[in-house]
Amino acid sequence: MTPDLRREKLVFGMVKPALDRVVRQVEMTLEHFGLNFDKSPIDNVYISGDLSTKKSVATYIGKELGLHVEAMDPFGNLPESQATDPSGKTAPAGDLFVPAAGMALSDSEITPNFIFTYVHKSKKAFTKRFNQVANVIFIGLILVAMGVFYFQTQQVSAIKDQTRPLEMELAAYSPKLDRNLMAAVTGETVRKMQIHSAAAGYYLPAAVLAEILEITPDNVKLTSVQAILGSVAKQKIEKSVKVLNIEGLITGNSRYFERNITEYLVRLKKSPLFKQPQVKEKQILEKDGGEIMRFVLSVAII
Repeated sequence: MTPDLRREKLVFGMVKPALDRVVRQVEMTLEHFGLNFDKSPIDNVYISGDLSTKKSVATYIGKELGLHVEAMDPFGNLPESQATDPSGKTAPAGDLFVPAAGMALSDSEITPNFIFTYVHKSKKAFTKRFNQVANVIFIGLILVAMGVFYFQTQQVSAIKDQTRPLEMELAAYSPKLDRNLMAAVTGETVRKMQIHSAAAGYYLPAAVLAEILEITPDNVKLTSVQAILGSVAKQKIEKSVKVLNIEGLITGNSRYFERNITEYLVRLKKSPLFKQPQVKEKQILEKDGGEIMRFVLSVAII
């Protein structure tokens, strides 16, 4: 055995306890990762630093872990022309770029992300809070809509419960119409109309007179009131025209006679008993040293 080989075995035996502890730590890390993050098996393990240059170390770690272990070299896949500096003399030290590559590839969901600064963290926290508030509001609106829908459903059910007996009663009510029933109903209706018409004809003169006295102003003196009324027959009310002839005098200032007669016509027209008032005759007369207006009006009675 050459001195170099003997020396290498001696050094490996010195670092072997430390390598065993590293292997145990890696095993626990892989087990924790598999249980909490990803249940897919780990295929490869990469090492970097000065240990990665010792093939015996990588072989021992891979044997203990039962996995394929190889050194991490960021420039391992580069062509030879790109793996050297422009002078072509030295190759770039790949181990120096391993921490930078690890930080660039780190994910804040699994490992600390060194390039995820406080600005990004604040934006992410704001977005998370905003989404939470939006979700709460959305859920609240859904609950309110569900409450309104439930309330309206209960109202519809209550209305249906109220209308169901009426619908059953309406379905059960099916009167049989025949000629005798229709004749009896018609005769009863005609009899009631005759009674009401007779009462209306009986009280019509009193109603007309009371209305005229109520409408007539103080400066108008009635001298004659003649009502031409229809009569009620046994089977129907006669359609003869009812007319009221009014004769009277207007006293006061003669300048306002025309206005007074116009106002009287307007009052008659507004009455619910009269329609189409018109002046049939009017003239100015001398009386007691003054003037008066004599008029004759014709009013249709409704």
